[in-house]
Amino acid sequence: MPARAPQRAVSDGVTWRQMIAVVLFSAIATAALLTVAHVRTSQVTAGAGSAVVTEVRDGETPAALAVRVDPDAPVDVTLARIAEMNALDAGELTSRHRLLVPAPDRG
Repeated sequence: MPARAPQRAVSDGVTWRQMIAVVLFSAIATAALLTVAHVRTSQVTAGAGSAVVTEVRDGETPAALAVRVDPDAPVDVTLARIAEMNALDAGELTSRHRLLVPAPDRG
């Protein structure tokens, strides 16, 4: 068998094959991470739904607000979504308070 020529080092003893392997591994890892990020972003966007801004009316209770915002949805579900969208408890509603509320489905 003929003797193989020694591989030339790029620098500090790293061969071209090792360099190519590292570059390929980095490219594959980056592509995998970007794919996961894209899938996760798509899931979040799909679950976000649409929102509108509304103002709490004088004397309006949280339940009345929920019925006004989305009369076809269960009150507790709508209240939970309003609380989540605005990072507050339903008891924190005050007159003239501006809130993000879920837009009702118009399908």
